[in-house]
Formats: sequence, structure tokens, C-alpha cells
Amino acid sequence: SNWRSGIDVDKFDYFRRDAQYLGIQRQFDHHRYMKSVRVVLDKEGVPTISPPDKHKDLLLNMLELRKMLHKSAYQHKTVKKLECHMTDILKLMDAHVRITGVDGSELSMSEAAVLLDPVAYPKLTDTFVEARLLVHEDPALDAAVNEYEKRILLRKLMRCVGEWDLP
Repeated sequence: SNWRSGIDVDKFDYFRRDAQYLGIQRQFDHHRYMKSVRVVLDKEGVPTISPPDKHKDLLLNMLELRKMLHKSAYQHKTVKKLECHMTDILKLMDAHVRITGVDGSELSMSEAAVLLDPVAYPKLTDTFVEARLLVHEDPALDAAVNEYEKRILLRKLMRCVGEWDLP
């Protein structure tokens, strides 16, 4: 990652994927970018990833794509509602779901995430969470399952009841 600009190869992957799935025609030619960048020393002698000046338009195109993705997907009001509901569901699950971590220790999902446990944390995937909600074997997860079905599967999302600007 370029700590000055925030441009990194992980973003290239999800920009391409998300633009494709959202039907956004604009693409960022990351292959061309990767072939042209060089590591240069800045004024203080710090190694810095730098594209040539001739690729300024290429970077502007990437930033425009990023802006479009944020507006149409990442910051979309429905996405933000789903994130809030999913956070509530994960909180309901946390006390009841255990994941085996390093040395066989049993961790909650939040402990695995906060501790970045190298064994437990990689198990925390969408599939892991969804499997527990859809299989519905543990009665302790009833509240989380009900919330998941209502909010995510049936799309009964929270509604905005008011909006105001704070000074």
C-alpha cells in the first residue's frame, strides 16, 4: 500500500469486481499501472511507489471509478441499513458462537476479530456466519436467526423517520 495515497493492489481487485457486478462500464487498467510504477526516493530519501507523470489520467480514472462505486454502492443508503442490521445480528450471535483458536482456545467471534487470532480469525467469513443462521441448530441463536430472516432475507429494513443538520 502507498501510505501517502492509499492506492493499493487490493483496491484494484475489488474496484474491477464491483464495477463489473454493478454494470459500471468505467474500468481502471491496473495492469498498465502496475507495469509503469517505480519505487523512487522522495526528498527525504523515503522509498515511495510512484507512477510516471504520463499516467496521471490513469490515476484520475481510478479515483473517478472509486467515487462512482462509493456513491452507487459502498455508501448507498440501503447498504448502510444492511450493515447496521448485520452488526446487530453479529452482536446477538457473539455470546453464543465459539471458534477454536490458537492452542485450542475457544473464542467468541469478537475476540477472534479483536485479537486477530491466526487460527480463528480467518474462519470468520460470510459463509461461516450465514451457515450458522441458515442451519439454525442452536436455540440460543433464535434471536439472531429471527432478525436475519426479518431484516436480511425478507428485507424489512429500518426506515428513516427524520433527518436534521446539527450546527
